[in-house]
Amino acid sequence: GTKVFIHNGQNGPVWTGEDVAAKDIILDSEDHVINQDGYQYAVLRRYDQHQELWKSLQLQFGRRRIPPDCSSFEVEDGDMQGHDLTH
Repeated sequence: GTKVFIHNGQNGPVWTGEDVAAKDIILDSEDHVINQDGYQYAVLRRYDQHQELWKSLQLQFGRRRIPPDCSSFEVEDGDMQGHDLTH
């Protein structure tokens, strides 16, 4: 059968801003959002719910050219430390 893995928001690969109080946002020394285990999230959802975080992300990434779609991204097993991408 199909295996299902359920991650919680504190240590899984996806961060959902609407589920996090501003006081609970954890940033590393480079202002990347990290989980309780100290790893950067693979995906940030609804970061626009936090004005200061949104401003920080715009400063970090706003001047970079955005790819037209996500087809140029490839994420494979082992590409991101701390996240098991085999499932």
